[in-house]
Amino acid sequence: MFSQESRASKNVTSFTIDAPQLNCAKKIWLYLPNGYANSKKKYPVVYMHDGQNLFDAETAYAGEWNIDEKLDSLNAQVIVVEIEHGNEKRIDELTP
Repeated sequence: MFSQESRASKNVTSFTIDAPQLNCAKKIWLYLPNGYANSKKKYPVVYMHDGQNLFDAETAYAGEWNIDEKLDSLNAQVIVVEIEHGNEKRIDELTP
């Protein structure tokens, strides 16, 4: 999924959905905590925007925010859902 230069954690995955309201497709990034696949536990969820900046220097606009590295170092038991912004349409998408 990621190139060899990717710095994203093994706990990060992504997928794309159609966003007909915005007339485009959106990439969604997920951070799942260690042990998630084999757990029946409920986890808190944090939703964030600017997804391309949070996990991977390769996709970041102005530097990676290192969210996954920090969560890994804390062994954080949280799910993070991030949606990419629309680049030049970012302001239109994120402001009323």
